Amino acid sequence: MPLPSPSFAARWLRRRNAVVLWWLTLLLLAGIAAYPVGAASIRTAEIVLAGALLAESIGLGWRYPWLRWTLLAVCGIAGFFLAMPGRQRFDRMELRQATVEALKRYDGVRYFRGGENRLGMDCAGLVRRGVIDALFIDGLRHANPVLVRRALALWWQSGGLRELLGGAGGKAERLYEVKTMAGMDDSRLHPGDFAIALNGAWAGSFLGNHTWLYASAEAGKVVQANPCAARSTAAQTPATVLRWRHLEVEQLVGRRRGLQ
Repeated sequence: MPLPSPSFAARWLRRRNAVVLWWLTLLLLAGIAAYPVGAASIRTAEIVLAGALLAESIGLGWRYPWLRWTLLAVCGIAGFFLAMPGRQRFDRMELRQATVEALKRYDGVRYFRGGENRLGMDCAGLVRRGVIDALFIDGLRHANPVLVRRALALWWQSGGLRELLGGAGGKAERLYEVKTMAGMDDSRLHPGDFAIALNGAWAGSFLGNHTWLYASAEAGKVVQANPCAARSTAAQTPATVLRWRHLEVEQLVGRRRGLQ
């Protein structure tokens, strides 16, 4: 039996190394994506690794026309979709309800300082994540790249309590301040609004019917609570109430409304 030519052996070795590199990139990307903390360095690493994984996938699949063209088509369609102008007018009531539903999906997730995913969540991460999920999913559902771009921009932007209190880079507006959450009149609030303690120790999202959702360090998880009935430290602190600008609905201004 003739021995394989050096050229064949070299090609086989290069391909094996490329496959090993692909798996290493995939595992590293999965590990970083699963890490709860959403720091800027983590987001940068995710983008770099996702791009590397895509390039490696195209390189490995280049010899198979169906795989090559499928990957290239997916990249082209995604790029074209994100580059489209989209629609500035969208159903804000539907998006507001989608935001509340997205927030509720994190109920019970463990508390993790700096966390922004289902493996760990803190106050600021929860407020941001509900909005990001709702914008992204609603944008895909209605084929509106405007909403998807807003979701990606908010995901990329630094999002601690200080940034949220400052209006999240112009994406939210201040409504008013309260002496304590427990004594607050929420009749002017709409589901999806959020509040941040002035001492920077707490943030929560309003769900309607006097109920707030927040990541509690005391409970060690995301919880729903009525501040008027709660005796937690968060309920006794002064706070600023804010509203996401893309969730402002003129018909609801000055009116109390809960989700039906």
